[in-house]
Amino acid sequence: MPVRKFTSAELDPFRRLYHDELHGYGKDADFDQWHAYLKENGRVLTAADLKRMGDWKSERRADLLLENPDRVVKAVTKLAFELADDGYGIGLLCALSGVDVRMASAFLTLHNPSRFGVLDQFAWRALFGEEPSYYGEKQWVEYITEIQRLGQDFGWTPREVDKALLMWGKYQGRLP
Repeated sequence: MPVRKFTSAELDPFRRLYHDELHGYGKDADFDQWHAYLKENGRVLTAADLKRMGDWKSERRADLLLENPDRVVKAVTKLAFELADDGYGIGLLCALSGVDVRMASAFLTLHNPSRFGVLDQFAWRALFGEEPSYYGEKQWVEYITEIQRLGQDFGWTPREVDKALLMWGKYQGRLP
């Protein structure tokens, strides 16, 4: 799949725009709180945590998230975060009811923003032009590989890249 080529100079205004626009909604503060919570709690989530974190990403799947038993959520999230860097985390998280690849990407990003980024339709379109009919593990690998490469090239974290791409895609490359 062809990938749009970006420079850091092109994306940096959109990275700043994310901070300016979404910081006021508390998205960064919520992210920081969840990241700290994961570190403090041994990178294990309860069913209630899963629901609250899921609401941070998308409230549309809330009912499905509630179907997961607490002991299953604890076991799956512990293992998923332990194996995240080996590529197994995304699939393990998707085994939970209500968790798709995009939501799982948010959980992995909360776990380790210096390694992961949130797979978002706007960010995907910014990189690849058009949305796939389905976001699966293959799309996750394509996306994370590209944002890690851009992060390496720019001296940014993958999370910073995904924020910039989200805003670039949302505004179709035109600053508001």
